[in-house]
Amino acid sequence: MRCVVAYFEYAAKHWHELAQQPTFIGKERLDCALEIQEMQAKEAKVILASKKCYAYRQAGMRDAMKARCDTKWVGISAKLMSMEGRDARIMVECC
Repeated sequence: MRCVVAYFEYAAKHWHELAQQPTFIGKERLDCALEIQEMQAKEAKVILASKKCYAYRQAGMRDAMKARCDTKWVGISAKLMSMEGRDARIMVECC
């Protein structure tokens, strides 16, 4: 459970970083007419904005999953380690 929460935390941080610095979409071609270059620049801005929105959405989902795990799993680790008077560290082998 600890690993799941750690993963969601890592993934959310990763998506937040991507949203802050989205990768460049393409390079302007110097041999194109000015009109085509302007159109490509507008498209690139739209694509970058879309990538940024997507990254924020992914980060939000990871944040929400981590928060849900944190609230649903409160005290579970202690319960698993106590196991009502039994030692949780003893390996159980089935025949």
